[in-house]
Amino acid sequence: MVEAICPRLNLFAREYPMFMPQAIRGIMEHPKLNRSDRAHLDSYTKMFKLDWRRDQEINLKEEFMCTHPIYLNP
Repeated sequence: MVEAICPRLNLFAREYPMFMPQAIRGIMEHPKLNRSDRAHLDSYTKMFKLDWRRDQEINLKEEFMCTHPIYLNP
């Protein structure tokens, strides 16, 4: 499955369908996926800028940078 998805990410020209991040997340979290396939798919998603983790959004970056890493309140 990974070999079928990775080369085709370029066909979308970074205009991915709404379901694509959820599909990639489902594949990445599948328990029977090999570690090498997981790394292969992860490198392709980084190369074609498919943000399946939703960690590249600007509002999340600002929220992350404003949040203290150590909880000060009990």
